[in-house]
Amino acid sequence: MTTARPALGLDPARGKEFAARVNEELRADPLCGDDPEAACLPVEVKDGDVVRHVWMIGYTPRLAVVVFVDGEPTAGVRGRPVTATGLPNEILRAFQEKLTTW
Repeated sequence: MTTARPALGLDPARGKEFAARVNEELRADPLCGDDPEAACLPVEVKDGDVVRHVWMIGYTPRLAVVVFVDGEPTAGVRGRPVTATGLPNEILRAFQEKLTTW
C-alpha cells in the first residue's frame, strides 16, 4: 500500500499558492460569468480535427459541477456543432440558474 503524500511536496504554503494561481486563471475565463468565487474550464477531447467529447467544469467553494457531452460531434445539436463552450456551457448555466431559484 502506498502512503499518501502532498502533490506539491511537504510545504503546505506552496500547495496553497499553486491552488490560488489555478483558481485565479480559471476565474479569469469570461465563460464563468461575474461571480468572483466561480471558476470554470471548457475542455474538448479531439480525435485529429474531430471533437469527440466536450466538457464544462465549474466550481465555487460550495459546489462543483462537471457537464460531459459524448456522442457523434458531426451531427451537432439543433444544427450547431458541439463545442466545449457551447452545449456543456448552456447546460451548466441552466443548472446554475435552477439553483438560484430553489
